[in-house]
Amino acid sequence: MVFQRFVKKSQMPASAKDLFAWHERPGAIERLSPLWTPVTVRSSDPGIGVGSRADIRIHLGPLRIPWKAEHIAYQSGVCFTDRQTFGPFAMWRHTHETLSLGPAESWLVDDITYALPGGRLGDLLAGYAIEKNLARMFDYRHRVTARDLSRHLSVPGKPKLRIVITGASGVVGKALVPFLTTGGHTVYTLVRRKPAADHNEIYWHPGTGEIDAAALEGMDAVIHLAGENILQHPWTPAVKKRIVESRTHGTRLLSECLVRLKQPPKVVLSASAIGYYGDRKDAVMTEADASGTGFISHVCQGWESAAKALVDSEIRTVFMRIGVVLTPAGGALARMAPRFRMGLGGRLGSGAQYLSWVSIEDLIGSMHYLLFTDHIHGPVNIVSPHPVTDRTFTKILAHLYKLPAVCHVPEHLIRRLFGEMGEEVVLSSTRVRPKRLMESGYRFTHAFLSDALKEMLGC
Repeated sequence: MVFQRFVKKSQMPASAKDLFAWHERPGAIERLSPLWTPVTVRSSDPGIGVGSRADIRIHLGPLRIPWKAEHIAYQSGVCFTDRQTFGPFAMWRHTHETLSLGPAESWLVDDITYALPGGRLGDLLAGYAIEKNLARMFDYRHRVTARDLSRHLSVPGKPKLRIVITGASGVVGKALVPFLTTGGHTVYTLVRRKPAADHNEIYWHPGTGEIDAAALEGMDAVIHLAGENILQHPWTPAVKKRIVESRTHGTRLLSECLVRLKQPPKVVLSASAIGYYGDRKDAVMTEADASGTGFISHVCQGWESAAKALVDSEIRTVFMRIGVVLTPAGGALARMAPRFRMGLGGRLGSGAQYLSWVSIEDLIGSMHYLLFTDHIHGPVNIVSPHPVTDRTFTKILAHLYKLPAVCHVPEHLIRRLFGEMGEEVVLSSTRVRPKRLMESGYRFTHAFLSDALKEMLGC
């Protein structure tokens, strides 16, 4: 075997104790996995002590690469080491070390010894590419670790929360849960099946009006994300009815349950969308603007109105009017990126329609900010402060992939293929400003599209 060594060392905005604790908590594997190469955790023992194991699958395009690891060394607050027991490397040994620099600063050191299969030939063929990918991956890991620690430590003196989340199995929920758990919060998820033992699950079923109210007593916060994907099926009358009811029925059931509790949560963040404003061409929308027309506007109005019981109560309620969420894990970017990677990208329609986007990192960062910003209630636009037109989005994404984007899809074809959905989702223009977030002091991680795409796609 030909052994290689890779070391990454970065300064962190937290004590060595806080840095080590972040790595010990549930969700660290998910947070440290690059968005362009996500992982599925099939099983994982609690903690990172000696003997604990993890079984994951690395998503590499259509491939699912198995990786099994075992922790073989542990010194509390200082370091821990894991080794690959099954996976793509001939040998892999990874030591994570935290070194104190003071009460609020530390070093994070990742020290890896590895060997590729195939000996010298394997090293000759793939050694450079592996080293380059490790550098890219650990740049990302250290950046995310520092960012998460900064966010969690930005609210000193605030207690760790017991947070209930609906829609936790969706794209946003899968990003939000590990962010919260690595920050020390306890997350409970609402599920429509029998709750699994020891998984902090609570039963509800909006379709039948059932919810385990007793299990919700004493929770600190609720983040309500549940709702059927509006792009999953063509908009037949039956599908449109399901889209509306998946939001209104669940929101109404949850809201009316929460206000009846003896110990209700102090805050509820309820999802909505910038589709509330409808097609407004290039007019700039803020939270003060009225709703638009069209099916999606109708959905969002009903979604927010279904929480009337919360609005009339003393529970602080925030309606998160979320923009187009960008993440390779799902949604718009997951659908567009493969075409652009093959040089088949291009503008949609005229390309003049505005896309008010938000990176998945700023979406979960905004939610965390809203949980702890007590004076904010009512509607809040969660979008980047710099929306772009479809034409600009196309140019930036194509530039990152260093490929042309000349496969223009004309408006008449979009209308013929997708009908009302194409008109409202693809061709509609909504230019939204996150006025309340900006004026209250939220700092965006990805204010500009190129920065967001570079990090998420690993370009």
